[in-house]
Amino acid sequence: MTNFFGRSLLLIATCTVPMVLRAQAGPPLITDRPDQTESAVVVPRGAFQLEVGGTHSDAGARTTNLGGALLRVGVAAPVEFRLGFAGWHVLAQDPANLSGFGDLDVGAKVVLTPGNGPSPAVAILGYVTLPVGHEAFGAGGLDPHVRAALAHELPGGFGLGYNVGATWTTETDQTGAESLRTDAIYTVTLGRSLAERLGAFVEGFGVWGISAGRDSWHALDAGLTYALRPNLQLDVAAGLGLSDAAENWFVGGGISVRLPR
Repeated sequence: MTNFFGRSLLLIATCTVPMVLRAQAGPPLITDRPDQTESAVVVPRGAFQLEVGGTHSDAGARTTNLGGALLRVGVAAPVEFRLGFAGWHVLAQDPANLSGFGDLDVGAKVVLTPGNGPSPAVAILGYVTLPVGHEAFGAGGLDPHVRAALAHELPGGFGLGYNVGATWTTETDQTGAESLRTDAIYTVTLGRSLAERLGAFVEGFGVWGISAGRDSWHALDAGLTYALRPNLQLDVAAGLGLSDAAENWFVGGGISVRLPR
């Protein structure tokens, strides 16, 4: 099964509310990690935001992913360019570990509406996976991904974000023929700032297999973010699977920085 963060810096958008920490200078730093929910905002025009992390997970075999990264570049007020790298993977197996680089993702996010009162913020995110990584950790072809990201501000300092979307995965059968298999994806995140620099979230997410032979799975995770500076944030997260096709558990952490502030 695909690592939770591995392929797109996993998968795909809403308000990552705990990451919206109000700073004294510049716009708030809003990241698309460490949860699975993509934010409904883009980085400011002319800004570069790099989000890097790693995970350790168990899905019957232990897998470590290091250096997964997402570069977000503000192109215009409602648009950002996105370049993702799935990082270096190490799969613990007998008689020797299997390791290699993951794929690249190229795409963009567009904000349709910033939200106002009860009306949600809405963004559309899309990318294509480029199969440049090790065959054991990457895609079989140019695989598209699209999702909608929505976010609501709630009373009491809470925020609700959720994504719905679809992914297409290239598979090769025994005859060598390739086909695109379809999955639907969802995420729901509830977040809150616990202090001036500290935020927390809980989240449910998963996949519904649409094409024949595709497994469905569901999982939960939770995490914390801490703003070292207005443009620099640390994060940790952990999760567990709720169904047989999901990973048993994962833990991870990372760092995000935006330049200029």
